[in-house]
Amino acid sequence: MTSKIEIIKLDQDRWLEFKNLTLRALKEEDYAFGASYEEGLKYTEQQYRKDLESSLEGKNHWRVFAVVDKNLTGTIAAYTEKGQKVEHIANIVNMYIVPEIRGGGVASLLMEAILKEIKLNPKVIKINLRVNTNSEKAIKLYEKFGFKIIAKLEKE
Repeated sequence: MTSKIEIIKLDQDRWLEFKNLTLRALKEEDYAFGASYEEGLKYTEQQYRKDLESSLEGKNHWRVFAVVDKNLTGTIAAYTEKGQKVEHIANIVNMYIVPEIRGGGVASLLMEAILKEIKLNPKVIKINLRVNTNSEKAIKLYEKFGFKIIAKLEKE
C-alpha cells in the first residue's frame, strides 16, 4: 500500500461518514458485530453525533478511525463498563477495515491508537475484547498485542 494512512478522531460534523462506514461494516460482516444492518439503519443522526462527541471527550468511550486518501477506511472503539466494580475494565469493540485495504497495516495502527487512548484513563487496569472464532487474522493481530484467549463462547 503506497497511500498514507492517518489515524484520527472524528468530529461530530462528519457523522454521516461514520454512519456510512458503520452500515458498510454491518452489511458486509454482520457476524462480527453485536448489531444487525437493519438495527444500524435505525440509528439516528443524534446517536452518531453523541457517539463521536463521547469519544472526543475520551473519558470512558473511545473511537478512532483510519483515513486513506481522505476516505474513512477503518475504525475501532472501546468503552469502560459503568459502575464502581467494573469501571476498571475497558472493552475493545467494533474493529472494521474495508476489505480493499486489509493487509496493509491499518489494523495494527488502529489497535495501537485505541490502546493509547484507553491508557489515558488511569482507572483502567484490564482490557477485554471478543472476536469471532473464525477470524483467524484478527485473533493473530490481538495475540500480537498480548491478548490471550481465555474462553470460547459457543452461542450468543
